[in-house]
Amino acid sequence: QSAAAAWAALAAAPGTAAARGVIEVDFYRAMEGSNVGVYTTENNDLASLVGVLKYVHTEVLAEHSISPNDRLTRKYSIDVISKSRFRVRNPASLLSPTSGMVASVDFGGYVTYDNGVATNNAQLSHIRTYGGYVGVQEQRDVRFAYSEPYFWFSVNGFCPNLDWAHKGSLASPN
Repeated sequence: QSAAAAWAALAAAPGTAAARGVIEVDFYRAMEGSNVGVYTTENNDLASLVGVLKYVHTEVLAEHSISPNDRLTRKYSIDVISKSRFRVRNPASLLSPTSGMVASVDFGGYVTYDNGVATNNAQLSHIRTYGGYVGVQEQRDVRFAYSEPYFWFSVNGFCPNLDWAHKGSLASPN
């Protein structure tokens, strides 16, 4: 069974997410290799394996190929694809059919992050209402020929309204 078929089967599984409990999901991220495992994964966007390959092919390599000739690194110094296994159980209030927030059986809506900041004020409002959650967005792109669904995910965390340099710490928030 392909990874895309497994994702589709998960999304189509009967029953509510709240009744299903914790799920395990492998998430991938294109990043600078020296940062793998250094920071807590929060306030960030991740992907399914095909989703991260789409990102690399349509945004990282394309951007690098049009950059100045003296540039020695790719966008965001990306040189690896990391893999992390997450145990996910989103808040029952988020996954309730009445919340309007369910993007897929076990996931809420995708949150766009840039440098650790949720960049859409409506999304910050959802985080205030439901707390931390994992969001999902199905991807389709004519520049990346792939016939089965692939996904981007978002994970919330500490101070999603501040960039990484200004968050402080749990013990001493800014």
